[in-house]
Amino acid sequence: MVKVERLWDGCEMDLSSSAYHKTEGFLGFLAQKSKGNSGFRRAHLLKPPKIWYFAVMALPFSKQTLGLIIAVFSTLAFACYAPGARGAYADGANAVFIILFTTFFRALGFLVFCLINKRRIFANKTDTKIGFINGFFQAASITCIFSSLAFIPAPLMTIILFTHTLMLLLVLFAKKEMAPDMLTISTTLSALLGLTLVLGIWDLHLEYSLLGCLLAFGGALATMIRLYAIGQEAKTRDPAIIGAETFLVAFLFVSALVFFKSPVMPATEAGWTWAAFAALGSMLGTFGMFYGIALIGAFQWSLFSKTEPIFVAIIAATFLHEILTLWQYLGMALVIASLVLYQMKDILLKKIEEK
Repeated sequence: MVKVERLWDGCEMDLSSSAYHKTEGFLGFLAQKSKGNSGFRRAHLLKPPKIWYFAVMALPFSKQTLGLIIAVFSTLAFACYAPGARGAYADGANAVFIILFTTFFRALGFLVFCLINKRRIFANKTDTKIGFINGFFQAASITCIFSSLAFIPAPLMTIILFTHTLMLLLVLFAKKEMAPDMLTISTTLSALLGLTLVLGIWDLHLEYSLLGCLLAFGGALATMIRLYAIGQEAKTRDPAIIGAETFLVAFLFVSALVFFKSPVMPATEAGWTWAAFAALGSMLGTFGMFYGIALIGAFQWSLFSKTEPIFVAIIAATFLHEILTLWQYLGMALVIASLVLYQMKDILLKKIEEK
């Protein structure tokens, strides 16, 4: 029997022919810490295609580093959504069409992936129940976010939405899944402050709508709930299966929007191209979100998702020729510094304790 001692720290995989063929799939496996000091338990297999197995084998990254890389690239993919949707809107499409179009392709991507890799979705009543709960909150977050934009500007909605990281942190503290410390709290708040500069909140003369703010907070709350749920589920289940179940149900719920407002499609091929760009970005970003959460947990992924507005600003400046201000650049620096500082948290806390 041949074994590989390290795919991620402390993990090993059996490469005997019978065991290997049971592990074909996307990222190999997720290592799970045991309760004692005995290192890692036997890995939870995720069934990747063989090419991915050897690709991941060759990577010199730890599970944490790989998760952070996926988190950054997934937020970059999500950043393509905003300019894509803007282009589709300019060509006559409305919000209902964008919601249905992008949610459909997010569900389709996961479904095709699971079918190709022979992964069974809704395998039992428990999985079906969880899938419907996750799908409901996914649909609720989408609906609340888009509805709020009818009452408040997009920058204000975005800031309120990103409070989901702070909400998630408080939940983890309350459930004693994370130990409270000032460094984690301060980096979370400073990243949020940086976003206000990136989005130019202080330069806008905003008209505050209570209903719009409440809808945005509803979207943030629903986002926090689904991220926490995905984080718990991904500890023991395949992220692709969770994603397929979540977005198939979410598409079922958001389809009800057609009873309130008819979807309006883009008028030209250019508009459809922009819509496809938004759909592709959201689909790739969603894949990265589920696998990133499985690797680094819901809170860290949520914290790193704050790079999305930075990527949006960079894309707007590069391709749409928008001019960024000094305050926006300072905001980007503050967000990035906060994320780096959080990653150095363990080292810094250890030095403080030694002193």
